[in-house]
Amino acid sequence: MSHTPRNRAIVLGLAALVILTLVHWSHRRSQASGSHADEAYWVGSAYYFDLLFLQGERRHEDWQLLPGRENPALGKHVIGAWLTLSGHRTPTLDRIGLFLAHFSRAPGAWGDEADQRKREDVVQRVSPDAVRDYLQAGEITWEPGLLAAARRLNHVFHALNMMVVLALGWCLRGAVAGFVAMLITGCHPLVTQHAFWINIDLIALFFVTATALALHRVEQLGATTSRPRGALLVLLGGGCLAFACGSKMNASVIALVTAGCWLGALAGWSRERARRAPLLVLTGMIVLSLVLFVALNPTLHSDPLDGMLALIAEPRRTVEIQSAFLQGYLSEPLDRFLALGRRMLASQHPWLAIVIAAGLGQQVVMTLRRRRLDLVMAWWLVALVAVGLWLPFDWPRYSLPIVPPTALLVGRAAEDLFRTLRGRWRGGTSPVPGATGDAPG
Repeated sequence: MSHTPRNRAIVLGLAALVILTLVHWSHRRSQASGSHADEAYWVGSAYYFDLLFLQGERRHEDWQLLPGRENPALGKHVIGAWLTLSGHRTPTLDRIGLFLAHFSRAPGAWGDEADQRKREDVVQRVSPDAVRDYLQAGEITWEPGLLAAARRLNHVFHALNMMVVLALGWCLRGAVAGFVAMLITGCHPLVTQHAFWINIDLIALFFVTATALALHRVEQLGATTSRPRGALLVLLGGGCLAFACGSKMNASVIALVTAGCWLGALAGWSRERARRAPLLVLTGMIVLSLVLFVALNPTLHSDPLDGMLALIAEPRRTVEIQSAFLQGYLSEPLDRFLALGRRMLASQHPWLAIVIAAGLGQQVVMTLRRRRLDLVMAWWLVALVAVGLWLPFDWPRYSLPIVPPTALLVGRAAEDLFRTLRGRWRGGTSPVPGATGDAPG
């Protein structure tokens, strides 16, 4: 599609209509839905924002409790900042304590003796009367407006994620690619299932996609670049990378992609010494992300190595505990990849599955012809392999990292098809972009 002001206005108008419609639908669905069990945990995690920024406690013992060690802190700060600005402070661990107490009655749900002590340490922060009342009622009593305010945060990040996918797809290939990628991202069942209740997953997904957009802009740098532009990319890219990995550890897929880009930039600099801008910017992004990741997570301050190991060991131990008392644990690699494939293709929606499969197939063929991986295909492969090897349960949120690169690949295939049909309609030829290394038109 030619980039005339009229065409750009049409695409942006349609995109705005789609985003507003999907967000409105998520909002209506959230109004009609009861509370999800995990919402108590994520709303309760806002306590760590309060502890650090409002109470000023960097050395408080609660940083070393299980909730502080099993998930990184930066995503919790996003939730906490939003709730605080909405008039809902979270000055205690009560909600996380009640969340853990919910599972205390399920045999094996608290693990062995050492695991039980970790969970008891959190539950003991809650008054015994509150725990007793909760266990009798079977659900948490929410303050008026709190749950609605928390869910609005997910509506915001649902919209932001679609906007970034639109921008990235447009930059990579064209308006059709961006619009189709945005549409698939916004409508994909893995996304819509998380858009109406508060969780960390859509927050992490936004920062992952924003980091990918920054990586694409770094790829477009010449041998040198202006200092303001380079500094801006370092700040935006490094910040988004920190908050991606600092929201949920499976978002670290984008950290692997960033490392691959850095190695590619290093190889380019070794061949052409003058081409140093991409390497310098990527190095700055990685350094800044590490600084932010540690600085905003006091769990790591006293013993960074122990804290980093806990971010790996505690979730792994939780999966081991869950596998003992929950059904559906995927013990075989083949089962994991099959489950991920079904989720990725949205197999419960045949027409969407056909579109996604056709788009992915076309892009794989084009990549094999070029014999070169670009950013999005590398991102998709890393997500496919990393998530597929790890996937412990066939739960929707675990497969979310595969959605943005999948949508972008399908969007590129749609752009290729559009240009081919347009060329035939005009009686000429319209080469498939990327087949010969041409830039997007």
